[in-house]
Amino acid sequence: MNANARPRLLVIDDDKKLCRLIADYLTPMGYEVSMAHTGPEGASQAAGSAWVAVILDGMLPGMDGFEVLKRIRKTSDVPVLIAHRARRRGRPDCGAGDWRGRLSAENFFNA
Repeated sequence: MNANARPRLLVIDDDKKLCRLIADYLTPMGYEVSMAHTGPEGASQAAGSAWVAVILDGMLPGMDGFEVLKRIRKTSDVPVLIAHRARRRGRPDCGAGDWRGRLSAENFFNA
């Protein structure tokens, strides 16, 4: 990444309102935020570029977030935060850097 490049963050979530909220919050902080709304789209984007971090929903259309994470881990050790309704103990070996209970767009940054 060159000295003037903005750090790139990938948000993979089918909740487009939440994706837009995350982008609106982080863009003024200097991040370039890209979005994917299905599992296959997210896996493809994650593999195709260098990211500083990925925010990943556990339940996605086309491929669940845990399968997306497995594919990410085949080629990258990028930090991944999973947002999912299930408790962590249900997926302790998934390889995520952090785990948060699923939040709505309104309270994502207040957690």
